[in-house]
Amino acid sequence: MSLWLFYLLKASLCMGVFYVFYRGVLSKTSFHQWNRFFLLGTLAISLIIPWLTMPYFQTNETIQYSRDWVLQTQNLLNNASDGNATSHHPSLLVLILGVIYAVGVLVKSIRFALDLLKVRQLIRNHAPQPNGRFVWIETDEVPTSSFFHYIFINKENLSEEALTQVIRHEQAHSEARHSYDIMFLCVLHIFFWFNPLIQIIRKNIEELHEYTVDAVVVQHSSIPQYSRLLLQLATKSGSIQLTSNFAKIQLKKRIIMLNQTKTNHMKKLKFLFVIPLAGCLVIIFASASQAQQRADLIGQWKGVDVVAKALKPDATLNKMVFTQKKELHQASSYQFKQDGSFTMKSPVESKSGKWKLAGNYLKTGDEKMKVSKLANGQLSLVIYVSLKTGREAKNKKEADFKLTYKYAKQ
Repeated sequence: MSLWLFYLLKASLCMGVFYVFYRGVLSKTSFHQWNRFFLLGTLAISLIIPWLTMPYFQTNETIQYSRDWVLQTQNLLNNASDGNATSHHPSLLVLILGVIYAVGVLVKSIRFALDLLKVRQLIRNHAPQPNGRFVWIETDEVPTSSFFHYIFINKENLSEEALTQVIRHEQAHSEARHSYDIMFLCVLHIFFWFNPLIQIIRKNIEELHEYTVDAVVVQHSSIPQYSRLLLQLATKSGSIQLTSNFAKIQLKKRIIMLNQTKTNHMKKLKFLFVIPLAGCLVIIFASASQAQQRADLIGQWKGVDVVAKALKPDATLNKMVFTQKKELHQASSYQFKQDGSFTMKSPVESKSGKWKLAGNYLKTGDEKMKVSKLANGQLSLVIYVSLKTGREAKNKKEADFKLTYKYAKQ
């Protein structure tokens, strides 16, 4: 849960940076479609950037890290048993925040589902009228609005000419696929319900929707006439949050935008600044991730030697095979992390799992590594081998040899 909460915070920070750039550099331009795609695109990029972090390795070998770590010990010996016992248990604060977040997601999900149900009921309770690519639904329950290819038409106090303009307006919303934007923002708001910026960005995107559609409609009508229609419908209310509505956005801004001089097309070059901006965010999060991984990694132990001790008088080893085993061991390594997980890599296999201290032994799965000469950071893995099977013996009595794999901390 703590990983997810940190991810949400990182993604929210990215959204904030991109939005500040939008407000400061792009919001005053008349590139409504470009601004729309900028806001939607940077929201999507903000969801990806926190994952684009470069893992930190102490060697050139590729080793899979498990997750973020909690404790800040720098030595396997210091506080290892205490740290291993506590790192598996999230703090009370994280649990409380997790519960609060989950409740918020549940509440927002229910509201979203209820809005979908309202739209479904509107469609089912009224007779749909197919009209080319659209489906018209006459109703007095909501103002004239659109939801994908459905156009909800409220004829109350509208002349035929005004109704034609309003319908043309909603059809323009549908053709521009504005409902996809709203659905994306609604789903995003479920998971980022704590972030007020999502609602602010949604309002900005809906404004851009209206500016774009207004520009389409005035091609078939004069600006003064269309402005009067905006004022006439300004008091309409009761729309569903999932729909695009004619009078949803502040009329003053829309009327000003209708009369605004078009921005010079050369100023579209400003949008290119999003590339270095996104690059900077990736570098910042990558550096933070590497610093965290350096602090959380207890250490890496490299294989240095294998010592064989005969346990029976007639026990003999093939020297060539034993030499190969030494070389193989010297090319292997262990990394131990403070969350109680480890990774092991050798030329023939890689594995990962959990480690824990038990007396003077460090258990990694079925293996026990004896912690020796702690001040020098050395470890040794003792294995008893039976020559009959060529494998590890069940116990010391059945073994012919004792193999000690020695490791040194790098």
